[in-house]
Amino acid sequence: MRGDGRIYQRGRRWWIEYWVNGKSFRESGGKSRSEAKQKLKLRRQEILGGNFISPQAAKITIDELLDGYIRHLELKGARSVSSVVSDSRPIRERFGMVQARNLTPSMLERYMQDRLDEGKKPATVNRGIQDLRAAFRLAQKQGRVTRIPYFTLLKENNVRRGFFDRGDFEAVVENLPEPVANFSWWAYFTGWRKGEISSLRWEDVDRSARELRLRRSKNEEGRVLPLAGRLWQLIEKQWAAREYEEHGVTKLSPLVFHRNGRPIYNFFKSWRTALRKAGVAEDRKFHDLRRTGGRNLRRAGVSETVAMSITGHKTATMFRRYNISDGRDKLEALEKVESYFEAQSTERNVVPMAKAGEENPHSSRTRRLPRPTKSGSGGGTRTPDKAVNSRLLYQLSYSGTRVLCCLRWMMQASKAR
Repeated sequence: MRGDGRIYQRGRRWWIEYWVNGKSFRESGGKSRSEAKQKLKLRRQEILGGNFISPQAAKITIDELLDGYIRHLELKGARSVSSVVSDSRPIRERFGMVQARNLTPSMLERYMQDRLDEGKKPATVNRGIQDLRAAFRLAQKQGRVTRIPYFTLLKENNVRRGFFDRGDFEAVVENLPEPVANFSWWAYFTGWRKGEISSLRWEDVDRSARELRLRRSKNEEGRVLPLAGRLWQLIEKQWAAREYEEHGVTKLSPLVFHRNGRPIYNFFKSWRTALRKAGVAEDRKFHDLRRTGGRNLRRAGVSETVAMSITGHKTATMFRRYNISDGRDKLEALEKVESYFEAQSTERNVVPMAKAGEENPHSSRTRRLPRPTKSGSGGGTRTPDKAVNSRLLYQLSYSGTRVLCCLRWMMQASKAR
C-alpha cells in the first residue's frame, strides 16, 4: 500500500520505498527481503513518531553542522564568530568528516582526554565542546538531526584573583609606551574591558558636557560615564595626540586610544617587559586591572549599583566575583575585632544566685523563703499566697450578696407604690 511503503528487488539488493508528506523516498534495504522489511518498519516508526530525517539529511557531517552554526551567528550579528571559528578548529580536524548521527559520547571523551594530554587547559577544551553542542542543538531545531549525543564538560578552575596595588601599577606603567600607558590608566580607574577601551571613538565623547557614551559593550548594553579628575585629563591628553602620519600624510585618528592610527589591543610583549622591569610577577594579566577597578570603587565607598554602572557588570554575581580581598584586608578585619574586644567592659551582666543560707553579695537584702502555716483540722498546709486568695474570694462573695439584697429591696418598694 502507498501509505505503508513497499519492498522491491533491483539486481541482487533489496530496496524500500515510502512516502512522507506526499514525497517519495527510496533507499537500499539490504541484501535480503527480511532486512528490507525490518528497515521499512523502522522508517514507519520514525515517520509516525515525528523523528524522520531524510537519507540525504542523515548524511550531514560535523563540518556541515559547524558551518551552519557559524552562518546562524553571522546572521544574528554575534560578536563571538571569530572565537567560535578558532575554538572549533580542533573539532573539525578530529571529527570533520564524521556523520553527525555516528558521533558518540565515548568518541568525545577520547578527544577530550587527548587534548588534555597535549597540555591544553580544561577551559580551552570545553570551549570547543560547547560550540559543537550548540551546533547540534541548532540543527535539531532546524530539523536536520533528531539525536544529540551526551556532552560531558570538564571541571574548570580558572577564576583569577590577581589585582594591582597602586605602587605596583605605577611601576609597571612607567615602563610601558605612552599610548599603552594611557590605555592602562583608563582601565585602572574605570575597570573597563580591553575591547571596550580599544573601540572607544571620539564620536562617543561629548567634550562640552564632559560625558562619554559607550554605545555598545560585551553585554550589549551602553552606558554613560561622566568625565572628571584624572579621566578628563586622560581625554584631554588623547585629544592632543590625535594626529599621526601615514605615508607622509598627517591624519586624525577617530579612535580615542590608538597607536599610529590603529587600535591598541595586542601589546603582550611590551606588557611582559614592563612587568619584568618593575619587578612584578609576570603572571599578572591586563584583565587584572578590571578586577582592581571594581575593588577600588567598593573600597572607596561607592555603592554596588553605581560601581556596576561604571565597570559595566550586568549581574551582581559577576561583580562580587571581582570584588576580592587579599591577606591585608583579612588582617585589617582581625585587628578591628581585636580592638573591639579590648574596648568591651569586663563587668558581668548576669548576677550569680546565692546558695541557700548564704547572703548574696550583689543584693542589698536577703530574701527569706516563706514558712508553711497550719490550717484546719485536716493537717494540711496553706501558704500565705493561698491565704490571700481565700480572703479576696470571701470579700467578693460578701459584696455580691449585699448588691443582690439591695436590688431585691428596691424592686419590692417599687411594687408597693
